Parts: sequence; structure tokens; C-alpha cells
Amino acid sequence: MQFRVTQNLTSQAARQQVSQSYSRLFESQLRVSRGKKISAPSDDPSNIARLLSFRERLGELDQFEQNAAESRAFVDSAAATLQEASDIIQQARESVIQGLNGTLSQTDRDTVAIALDGYIKDLVSLANSQVGNRFIFGGTKTDSQPYVIETDASSQTRVRYLGNNDRIAAEIGPGVRSSINLPGTELFSRKGRGQTIFAGNTGAAVGLGTDNGIGVDKLIVAHTSTSLTGTSGLALGTSSNSKDTVIGAQSLQIDDIAKTVSLNGGTPVSYTGTETDLAITGPNGELIYVDTTGITGGFVGTEAATGAGTLSTDGGATTIPIIFGANQQVIDSLSGEILNVDSTNIKRAGTDDVSYSGTLDLFQSLIAIRDGLLEADQKPDLVAALDLVRGQLDELDSSHDQLLQGLGELGSISNRLQSGEDRVQDLNVRLQELISKTEDVDISDAIIQLQQNETSYQSALLVTSRINNLSLLNFL
Repeated sequence: MQFRVTQNLTSQAARQQVSQSYSRLFESQLRVSRGKKISAPSDDPSNIARLLSFRERLGELDQFEQNAAESRAFVDSAAATLQEASDIIQQARESVIQGLNGTLSQTDRDTVAIALDGYIKDLVSLANSQVGNRFIFGGTKTDSQPYVIETDASSQTRVRYLGNNDRIAAEIGPGVRSSINLPGTELFSRKGRGQTIFAGNTGAAVGLGTDNGIGVDKLIVAHTSTSLTGTSGLALGTSSNSKDTVIGAQSLQIDDIAKTVSLNGGTPVSYTGTETDLAITGPNGELIYVDTTGITGGFVGTEAATGAGTLSTDGGATTIPIIFGANQQVIDSLSGEILNVDSTNIKRAGTDDVSYSGTLDLFQSLIAIRDGLLEADQKPDLVAALDLVRGQLDELDSSHDQLLQGLGELGSISNRLQSGEDRVQDLNVRLQELISKTEDVDISDAIIQLQQNETSYQSALLVTSRINNLSLLNFL
């Protein structure tokens, strides 16, 4: 059967050719204008999955870069805060050295102590610094301030840490995580423990057990009652229960011929035999009040006295009786801290300063120094009191060294974050190049293709126009 080519068929073929040429021209124009050879999955099904994978990875790299930049800002803020704290510590140290000058009056020492109190508050404020709404030095507990200043029942000022010991980690690269903080325990707290030191004149000493107290404390040795055993006729004075400070075994020497009485070989005190509340002081400051009205005439000899008392480290909130043994555990009901005391040689009531060496953190060192300067003139030996403050200055220096070590570590962390950020930026550039090679057009090739498609389209239009202009006369 012979196939007949009609005029209508020819026209349809021409129009179809024009449409196809225009479609190719349109696609070429889009590629040149967009600069992309893949705009839809149908453009290049074989490469579209690869391109989508590249774009997903690019989003991850952008997030890594953002993590590194934000983390570095957090670390650098922490480092700047520690540098400011270091400057304050140095100023405080200079003030302390000035306060240790033995020629200063107590008023001068009080002035230095007031300045130290301001430094303590400034340091606590820095330890509670924030970046945005996150506290820097609370470990992973960044939603509340990590340090608070408290005063306990014994009037001891303490700075308490409310954060945790954990570090925050940030993902700054594919499979790369880095710490971005140091908790306050690694910067402001001490990590070692040395000997417990008693400073006072009660006679209390270090016990046999292991103490767990932190910083400084006060051991309160309180008198509860006094009893006399002897035949001298000497009796307790009217103020004995409220004012005596004698603890443990004591000895009163009575000479009714010379009309004198002394305590533990101390300075003799004269009496007339009419006194009902005579104060007698021993060589270590121990005190007893006696009634001389019943002394047997002509008596020369000794009278045994025994003082009972209690121990407390929480300001008297809880007490334990003194048993005069090699080890007594005194527990602070407020903090749970345990102090082991050798009470064998306690001779008088009073308050002993207790220092847990090696545990004084930055804040407690400054608090101990401040209180030591304020109370220096109240101690029986000013030189010994100032020597104790010098020892606490060594603790302050150790705490400062620890802070500076933390500052150095933060610098190292910042450098790692910067290196991580640089690596991610380099990976980002390389991935952008791969994406460009996959989806971007070669502009010179695209223009040549556009020109070719334009020529093809124009040719199709020309052919079609000639076909459409045919008439019956063309066939005659």
C-alpha cells in the first residue's frame, strides 16, 4: 500500500519541529539565565541523588561552623572573665601584704579588711558571669547562678557552689567534639587536702580521725559548769556558772596566811575573806570566780577544780560534751563536715580558728584573711595572728595559680575551636566546588548550545512559513 504525504501531514510535521526547536531553545535560555544545568530531578536523574547528598552535608557543615563560632565566643568570654578575676586577686594580694605590716593599727587593718570584702563580692560576681542567658562556670548547670554567699549560725561567711563538675561538649566537625567550658570546681576550688591547723588557746588539738571540712571553721569550746573538791572552805563565786572559762582539771593554790589565791600557778590574787565573786585568772587566760568567805583560817594548800564544757562547730546549734579524749568527732549540723578533736589538754573555754589547709579555695582564702585581719587585735598574740594570715596568703597564691592554669586551658580550647572552624570552612569550600561541578553549567558551552538551538528554531520557522505559503498555483 502506498503511503500518501498530504499537505496537512506536512504542516503538522513542520509545526511539531518548530515546537521541539522552541522547547530546546527555551531550556537553553533557562540554563544560561540560571547558570544551573539541574533545576529539577528530571534534568539529570543520575546526578540528582548525589547533589541532594552534597546539599545535606553542606547544611551539616554550616551547623558545625556555627557551633564552633558560638563555642569560641563562650570560651573567650570565660577567659576574659578569668583575666579580670586574676587582676582583682593581684590587687587583693597587695592589700593583704599591706595589712600584714606589724606597725599598722587595728583601724588600718580594718580598712584593708573592708577592701578585701569588696574584692570577695567582685570575684563572686565574676564567678556568676553569663554569656547570653547561660552561666559560664556552673558546669552543665547553666540556667542558675553557680555561687552564693552565705553566713552560717557561727557567723562564718561561706561561698557555696551550686553547679556541677561536668563539662559542656560541642560538635564542631564530623565526628569531632570539644569541651567548651571549665566548671567552677576546676577554677575556684582547691583539689588537695593538707593538715588541719588549730589557732587558739583553748588547748584543743588535731584528733586522730580524718577531717572532711573545707576552708576555715571555728571550734567553740564552751564552759558549762565548775566543781570544787577539797577542804579549804573555798566555794564557787556567784558568777561561776556564767563567767568561768576553766575546762578540765584545775588547781587553786590557797594561802590564808598571806591572804592570796592563785590558779594553776598563775599570778596570786589577794583576798580579804569577804569576797563572794572574786575573779582568779590562770597563766593561759583561764578564769574562775570564787567565794572566799568560807576559807578555813590559816589554810595553806590546794583545792582541786574541774570544769565541764562542750564542743561545737556550728555556732552552738549542736554541741557535744568534752570527754578529754584523744579523738572526739564534732559534726557541723549545717554542712555535715566532720572535725576530729583531741580534747585531752583543753584547759579553757574560747574559740579556736580551724584551717583545713589545702582546701581553702579562692573565696575562703580571702574570707579567712579578711576575718584574720579584723580579729587580729582580739587574739592573745598579735604576731601569731598575723603569721596565720600569712599562711592563708600562701593558700590564696595557690588558688591564684590554679585559676591561671584554667586560663591557660581555656586558651588551648579556644585554639582548638578556631582550628576546627577553619577545617570546617575548608570542607565547606571543597563541597561547594563539588556542588558547582555537579549542577552549574559551563557558560561558554551553554551559550554555544543556545546559539545552535536558536539557529535550529529559526530554521524551523523558515521552513514552516514556506510550507504554509503553498497554494494551488505552486502545483500547476
